[in-house]
Amino acid sequence: MQITKNIYATHIEEDPSSFGAMHPGGTHIYFVGDPQEEMVMVDSGEPYRSWTNQILGFYNELGRPKMSAILITHGHGDHIGGLDRLQEEFGCVVRCHPKLEPAMSHRLGQGTVEKLRSREMVTTGGGVRLRAYFTPGHEEDHICYHMAASKVLFTGDTILGNSSSSVRSLKDYMSSLRILAGLKPEMICP
Repeated sequence: MQITKNIYATHIEEDPSSFGAMHPGGTHIYFVGDPQEEMVMVDSGEPYRSWTNQILGFYNELGRPKMSAILITHGHGDHIGGLDRLQEEFGCVVRCHPKLEPAMSHRLGQGTVEKLRSREMVTTGGGVRLRAYFTPGHEEDHICYHMAASKVLFTGDTILGNSSSSVRSLKDYMSSLRILAGLKPEMICP
């Protein structure tokens, strides 16, 4: 589904038979940019083959756009599952927090993962620009991505849609929320 001019999402429903459902209401995987030019994807979801197949099906529906990067919000399994298969299919780099990079490079191979810097600007097709904000709290390697021109914020697990986030450090989490509030987003994409 197309959410805005440059944001597309596929919705993945939680398998009701899975033990301990983690995603009340399901999960969105976002493709950002212009499918006629270049796009990035935010996170890669759970490691289930059905999830990866749905993401690849949506990628095909978008016309198999050139992918410049997969942007990771943090290193939990429900955000990096299927990453190896998707990175290989897209032929792009994975961008993540410096604390996560060694584990991702070990998993995916040297030269496939690049560290992001706090407040680094990532550009993609359609003139889309996303700024990476280090937002520890839920996890120390957490990053949110802000599209200032569209006032859209991709929040990973810092802000959730249908439940509360678990927090590793309340002090860091509150500080991160203050930073995000200062961005004055009009749309949040958890």
